[in-house]
Amino acid sequence: MGRSDYELQAAAEFLFERRPLRRRAFDVQPGEARVTAGNQSPHRVTRHEERVIGRGNAPILTIVSDPHSSITVVGGSGPDWSAFFSAEAGGQTQSEADERLRQRSFSATGSTVSLNGPNLYEGRHTRSELLVEAPQDAGVVIHASYTAVDVRDMAGPVWIAAAHARARILDTTGQVDAT
Repeated sequence: MGRSDYELQAAAEFLFERRPLRRRAFDVQPGEARVTAGNQSPHRVTRHEERVIGRGNAPILTIVSDPHSSITVVGGSGPDWSAFFSAEAGGQTQSEADERLRQRSFSATGSTVSLNGPNLYEGRHTRSELLVEAPQDAGVVIHASYTAVDVRDMAGPVWIAAAHARARILDTTGQVDAT
């Protein structure tokens, strides 16, 4: 039995593209168009939060996430961790959308950042995104399921466990362990 052509081809270039980062993920920028699915909820609400976590309190940052989130960690030039959280929820009514948004939370305690939300099936009307600008030589540990993970420009150790999701690691020179 012969191998298919697609099995012999190199990975598509778009997998390695450096996409622009946004601190406020769900905001539409001027001049930007968005394509949405026809079955999207009529009422949508968003929330944004920002935190700075001192490197002295978190030499290695641990991030844990419930489903329907995405996590991006980018090595930067600052001495501390800067975290930008965005959440979005939808509903048939404004109050339903507001209640679903309240189910999404972001917390930072010591060296652990948590993205919390409803379970896999209840959370389909909500999502959240976390962008972390990290000290470039610091270490990061990420535990997530059904959550996309992107890490780039890090020189410190990176450990990722992203069950049922993709992990994309670009321009990272430190030790990497991804499962």
